[in-house]
This record gives sequence, structure tokens and C-alpha cells, in this order.
Amino acid sequence: FHITAAPVTIIAPTLTKSYDGQSYTGNDNQAKVVGQQAAKLNYSLTDLSQDTNVQTDGYAITVQLGDNPNYNVKTVAGKLTITPNTQATVQVQDSAKFYDGTTQADTTQFNVKLSTGLVAPKWQAEDFDLSGITSANVGSYSIGLSQQGLQKLQQANPNYTLESANVTDGQFHITAAPVTIIAPTLTKSYDGQSYTGSDNEAKIVGLPANP
Repeated sequence: FHITAAPVTIIAPTLTKSYDGQSYTGNDNQAKVVGQQAAKLNYSLTDLSQDTNVQTDGYAITVQLGDNPNYNVKTVAGKLTITPNTQATVQVQDSAKFYDGTTQADTTQFNVKLSTGLVAPKWQAEDFDLSGITSANVGSYSIGLSQQGLQKLQQANPNYTLESANVTDGQFHITAAPVTIIAPTLTKSYDGQSYTGSDNEAKIVGLPANP
């Protein structure tokens, strides 16, 4: 009477999660066993505790077999896929300057607030979209990231999908330039005539170069 090894198949799970910087913790990280079994099978699955980043081909989940003398075991690999996080937020912060007669903006003073987990690249002037500053006059104008800036941010954060919908523009405020007009202090000796000196002029302090 011959007792032969029972055929069983151990199928590793196929798992998916969105990137959050953490390893997979779902309770469905278990293999499926197909075939009749009377005793517990000895096997383990790939450790996923260090697999946290988005990876093009995902992470293979394989079955490592122990001693199973009563079974003829076939294994089928699975995979963990970590998809990019699409919920990150990018906020171009408001900035301001005094009226100077130009539409120029000092982008070195711009700040971009990123949601937790995002890494900021080294911002440059070309990374900002200043097309919303349509006038040099006092007022508030839209400022945002340029396409180059968004691409640079995406490259610095491969675990995220960053699109224009993730970005909130800021406001660039041009405020009234502070100027001081100083009336002259004059002196003359009485001669019955009005003052005719050429120094009867006010001094203006703070006037922009391009008024």
C-alpha cells in the first residue's frame, strides 16, 4: 500500500497600497493553500517590512518552503505594488513688496509650503510662474509654480504624483510705497517782498526709481 505525497499549491498574495512611508500592515498578507492537507505546512513569505517606496515593478512576494515530507508542494509568487500618493498639497505662500513702478518680484523671498513627507528642491526664479503679475500698480496678483518648478518638485518626490491640481497659488501684494515729503525751512530778511529763493522746494524721501 503506497502513500504518496499530497499535491498542494501555495499561492502568495497580490497586494496593493498607496505610499505613506510605512510598510504594508494589511491582514491579507497571507498565502492561499490549494489542495488537501491534513497537517500544517511549513513555509514563510517574503519579509515586506523594509519595502516602503514606490518601485516600478513592485516587490516580489515568494514562498520559502520548510520541511514538508508528506506533500508535493508547488508555489506561486505574488507581488506588493506601492502606488504613488496623489493627496499631497503644495501651497505657494503669499509675498509682498512696496510699489516700485515695476512688475518685478524677488523670488528668493518666496516660500512654498509642502505637506508632510514632501521634499523641497532648490528653488530658482524659473520655478515660479509670475504671469499673474499683470500690473506694477498697487494690488494683489496671483503667483504659482511654473511647469519647470512642478517637474522639479516631482523629480524630488518619486513616491508622489504631483500635478497642477495639487498646487494652490499664492498672492503677490504690491503695497503703497512709503514716501515722506519734507517742506523747506526758509529764512529771509524783511524787504516788503515775498520770498523768491530757488530753495522753496520740498524734499521727497523714499520715492521709487520708477515712479
